Amino acid sequence: MNQLYRMVPLAIYMLKREYGGPIDIYKLLTSETSARTGRKVVTTTKYHISRAIILPAGYSRSQLTKVTNDTRGMRDFTLRDFIVDRKDTKGLNTLTSDDWIVCRGSKYQVKTVEAAEYEAGWVITAKELPGEDPQQTFTAEAVSEVECDSNAS
Repeated sequence: MNQLYRMVPLAIYMLKREYGGPIDIYKLLTSETSARTGRKVVTTTKYHISRAIILPAGYSRSQLTKVTNDTRGMRDFTLRDFIVDRKDTKGLNTLTSDDWIVCRGSKYQVKTVEAAEYEAGWVITAKELPGEDPQQTFTAEAVSEVECDSNAS
């Protein structure tokens, strides 16, 4: 058992190296509608994961009902699994269906979260929301260089 305890994190590390890619996990903190403007105000915390294991997308079918003429149809949607190393998510204790992932410019709504063996990581299944605004936040950083002369008079 002790050897297995070391092998699971090693396997996650090797998969990150082979299939790893950057993702951002957004944890919803609050969601309110402004009484003055009527706009929704969302407060989130962003966790940038530089190397999450991004597995190939799978497809599922959802039954779609049109209310207007009561016809039924089928709609495909994309499910994708992400494996995240717990070492990369310091401060993130839980994920819920209110949280989302942004991967390659697409927004994925968290559907299920399972803990990997020995708390080494999370296996997150998320549903792609095509055309929906990913509600990303970006950090702007300005860097300037000042050259100094050492001439004295």
